[in-house]
Amino acid sequence: MERFSFQDIPYQELELIGMTKEKVMDLDHINLTRLLSGQRTDLMRFSFYEHGKPYSFDGKLLLERGEQNSVKAFVVPVRKQIQNDYNLTNAELVKLYCGKLVNKNIDGHRHILQLDRETNEIVKAKTNAINMPFQLSPADREKYLQGKSVVVENGNEKRSVRMDLLNGKGFSVDGETVRLRYIGTHFTETDLPMVNLSKYNLTDNEIQRMLDGYKSGLIDFPDGATGKLDLVRNEDRTVSLQSFPVKNELNNDLHLSAQQIEKLKKGETVAAHVNGQMFICQLDRETNDLLRRPMAHVVPDTVRGVHLTQSDKDKLINGESIALINKQTGESINARLNLNHKQGIEIKDDSHTLKLVYAAGTKAKETLYKVLPNKIKRDKFLTRNNLNVKDLANSARAAFDERQKFYFDYHNPGVMGYIQTDLNRAEFMAFSQSQQTALSIKV
Repeated sequence: MERFSFQDIPYQELELIGMTKEKVMDLDHINLTRLLSGQRTDLMRFSFYEHGKPYSFDGKLLLERGEQNSVKAFVVPVRKQIQNDYNLTNAELVKLYCGKLVNKNIDGHRHILQLDRETNEIVKAKTNAINMPFQLSPADREKYLQGKSVVVENGNEKRSVRMDLLNGKGFSVDGETVRLRYIGTHFTETDLPMVNLSKYNLTDNEIQRMLDGYKSGLIDFPDGATGKLDLVRNEDRTVSLQSFPVKNELNNDLHLSAQQIEKLKKGETVAAHVNGQMFICQLDRETNDLLRRPMAHVVPDTVRGVHLTQSDKDKLINGESIALINKQTGESINARLNLNHKQGIEIKDDSHTLKLVYAAGTKAKETLYKVLPNKIKRDKFLTRNNLNVKDLANSARAAFDERQKFYFDYHNPGVMGYIQTDLNRAEFMAFSQSQQTALSIKV
């Protein structure tokens, strides 16, 4: 495997995408090791200014040695979709998307293909160029090349391993958790202000809630207070942390009546006129924060493509849940007002079910039957999300990721990471064209 030194890194190229020498040195040990050994880093957020305009996108960093021993820096950006350069069938694409290997004859040579599900890049390797890290019989070698598990001995220890082109070792041990980055609907893990966030003892579930646009639950602050945290996207597209400590009493700056305050304390919503504008108010009963949104900005005309009737809007305003059916897909959608969420509306749809199924792991099928006991509804759910019943947890995770990516781009049109929306795609192409002579971008 190629080895590089710190002196080899083309820092001037990397500064074009906001990656200064100091930021490179600040990478954690794992990513520095990967970078210097010719592997891709984990996904990271690149933020910079070009002609006074802020840009940001997610990608993986890679070094390659070229002619006359020169070293080039490559950025592998997140693609909108898999680029099928190898004439793969739909069955092979689905297999890749579920985390499996595909054997393919390319230009007369047998290759192993694997999908980097975080960037949608297909990584390939010639079978005759693959170095086996252990001795295998011809039969086990073929199983290994097919992506199947084989048992190897390491001293007195036996391990079940499988080929993994994305792992620096070239293989993964069965039972190891493959952790993919969690993509939220409003933020993603590369957005997180880790310096500030590390002060708080947050669980993975709390962080996921925040990435999906919710405030955290009640947590202990470093100063001894208790409260909630929220993520906020700034004008330059960076993300900051906002805290909401618990208040002893409600701050009635909207001059609500005693009757209205009583309704809020019961969990109901109230309407209030302020300077001629109508606001919808809720009370966060855990922090005593009086939440408010202009009515025109909180009650949408559509939810997940379904047009809301006036009756639907009235129910939302009154704090009631509404159930909708997407007539095109048959998807069930449940929505309710929740001003603790970025959009003001909390939605449960197939995304919610997909997350439950993939999180269940080996009990994915059992969970699906529990969540959707009706066979007709269950079959429609499987069909519209293109799920593979034989590999349910993996395919549900893949389908969930795609939904999260779409909604992330929908809520973040200025971030180029997933290149889903027209604006994101246009910005990414303009950026890559302007940088192509100075920094290589693998698109």
